[in-house]
Amino acid sequence: MEFQVETAAQKAPKASGKQSVEETPHPRKKVKTYDRHKSRHAEGGSKPHSSKGKEQVGAVRETHTPRPQRPRFIKELYQTSAGKGDKSEPDVGHWTLENELLKMTSTMEKLKVELLAKAIVKYKKSACFEMGLVHMGQVLYEYVYRVALAQFKPDTRLGN
Repeated sequence: MEFQVETAAQKAPKASGKQSVEETPHPRKKVKTYDRHKSRHAEGGSKPHSSKGKEQVGAVRETHTPRPQRPRFIKELYQTSAGKGDKSEPDVGHWTLENELLKMTSTMEKLKVELLAKAIVKYKKSACFEMGLVHMGQVLYEYVYRVALAQFKPDTRLGN
């Protein structure tokens, strides 16, 4: 990476130390730059604010702090990937169990409908159903008779 060295005269602040309003219509937003961070290589890093416009005399040595060691299981977690080896087999088993459950549920629903239809057909063939129809016919006949009687002779009362 090459940095252009600018002279101190070009970067020298104005007498007041502040920019005039005519130069910038609104204050500038600070933008984080990622190319000037401290690097691990010996080629340098970000420059401190006091050294702007000055050339660097020597290479700055950075102290390297060792990272704490991660536990073994975390390393293994990052190294494993989905779909490799025995790790993915439980997922396959999960999917097959879920598919079987869906098939059994749909089969159960079909059997319920079929069993209900068979029960209705069987009940309609029974003697109880026929007697129930006869009884319903009698009740309906009696109801229609009472309604008609009440319309034609409103002052007549029937006993139960």
